[in-house]
Amino acid sequence: MGQVAGIRLDGVDHYVWWGASERSTDGVFVDEDARVVSFPSADACAAWADGLGLPTFSDDESVDDRVDDTADYPSLLDCDALRPWLDRKTTALDPTLALDVLNMSIDFAESLGRTWSPAGADRDHSVYEKLFGASVPWSFGLESYVPTWSVHELGVLRDALTRAVGLLRLGLGTA
Repeated sequence: MGQVAGIRLDGVDHYVWWGASERSTDGVFVDEDARVVSFPSADACAAWADGLGLPTFSDDESVDDRVDDTADYPSLLDCDALRPWLDRKTTALDPTLALDVLNMSIDFAESLGRTWSPAGADRDHSVYEKLFGASVPWSFGLESYVPTWSVHELGVLRDALTRAVGLLRLGLGTA
């Protein structure tokens, strides 16, 4: 069960099949050489998946609300939008984008059979929890949440996102 997922990286859009994998409930499709299968367009990826008979989330009535099955394809995960923050050219960071990039990198690692966690120096997972709280505040019983970051936490987050983008590059064969 899966869907097309778009990733913009270094000015290039890549489309992958995201969903359940052999290794985990969330992952991307990899070929027999353990490389992420990607396409230059969402339509090409969808046609490939259809040709293989891969079921989509929208085919299953029991699917939870993890995906918006009213959209043709999910929005593009724009890793390039993180570049100014990673390069310290801005202090503005979209916490939902940051969380999505970390989560997609975890899915890539699982699919590629790699052991990787964005936690790094975030031993108590407070950085991840702050991103999660800012992105999905209702899961903590809040209407909204704007994290306050320490210098240490910003360093941990910058390191985790840099490594996450590197792992996505590796998986997409652009490293």
